[in-house]
Amino acid sequence: PVFQERHAGLIAQEVQNAAKSFTKEGIADIIVTSDNENELRSIRYELLVVPLVKTIQQQQAAIKQIETMIAQLEAQLK
Repeated sequence: PVFQERHAGLIAQEVQNAAKSFTKEGIADIIVTSDNENELRSIRYELLVVPLVKTIQQQQAAIKQIETMIAQLEAQLK
């Protein structure tokens, strides 16, 4: 596709590389590419929102778990 407008946002190649590290599903749908590697790529943001929210939820759960462990260790030190 030919893109006439430019917008501020994420770099599609960086999103594609990051997505490969945490999921194998849906990468092709999130990043719009062509057969020519040198052409511009674009991001379908509506498909990116759900994985981002899920990742943030997982991180928050991990943070909470770490905070609990820290509190337990601090209590043991007292």
